[in-house]
Amino acid sequence: IRMEICFDNKIKNTYIETGHICRRIQEHAECVVPDVNDDIGRIASTQTEIMLKGKELNSRGLCVSGEINASVLYITENENKVSYVNTSKSFEIYFDTGDAADEMLSHVKLSVVNSEARALNPRKLSLSFDISGELYCYKESSTELETIVGDAQAQNVHLKYESLDIMTVSAVCEKSFAISEQLLYPSGKSSPSQLICKKAEFTVTDTQIIGSKAIIKGNVNVSVMCSSDELCYPVCSEFSLPFSQIIDTGKDEIDSCSVTIQQTSSYYRLVDTINGEKAIDSEIHAVIQ
Repeated sequence: IRMEICFDNKIKNTYIETGHICRRIQEHAECVVPDVNDDIGRIASTQTEIMLKGKELNSRGLCVSGEINASVLYITENENKVSYVNTSKSFEIYFDTGDAADEMLSHVKLSVVNSEARALNPRKLSLSFDISGELYCYKESSTELETIVGDAQAQNVHLKYESLDIMTVSAVCEKSFAISEQLLYPSGKSSPSQLICKKAEFTVTDTQIIGSKAIIKGNVNVSVMCSSDELCYPVCSEFSLPFSQIIDTGKDEIDSCSVTIQQTSSYYRLVDTINGEKAIDSEIHAVIQ
């Protein structure tokens, strides 16, 4: 007796991770103390924030461009107050992705591992930054989820099925968004005269999947440092701003999602309110991956 059995395969379009590449570079910068500021006595601290500016696929692989904003606080030469210098440094990180194709999707995570500042002379600073870049590459593929034999073919045939729980990547998305808010300077603190430095950090508190849409909720924690004419040292203030974003993945079969947020730019300005109080107009841009 000859019997031909045909198998029916259920195929699902997915994404596979084709690479996870980590690179670390070092950047250097020099800056001069403005004429209106006092001479440098000794360095107090260095504050940094990093921005993701762009991704470009070329013959060499993927080029990631970014920018570091740095604020160096120093004690003046006569040691009667704390002053500061701000500077920024653009950089690029090249990732060798092999036979990269235009349809490749990527997620990037940038961070400042270490930063150092030293005084070359009372009017000039030298800075060095250790930057870490992580690249996750994805490419569209297909996964065979199920192999079965039709009921008509299975008569008088004993079948054994095995199952295995697997997790597949159904969608790889990103979305840019912005948060604009006026940050009221806390009452009871000395009135700020200049904005020295700022830093924003994103935290995700909840993710929900409704159909093909992912709802991302969280907070951006903003820390600002300002100088005051009343004090010889800077004063820090912290703010927490909630955000909620919806990403349409285009896929219905999604159970959960993994989220990273990278800041792309920010704008801050010290202003007077109609009540005569001080506030900071803030605009923060980021990309959800």
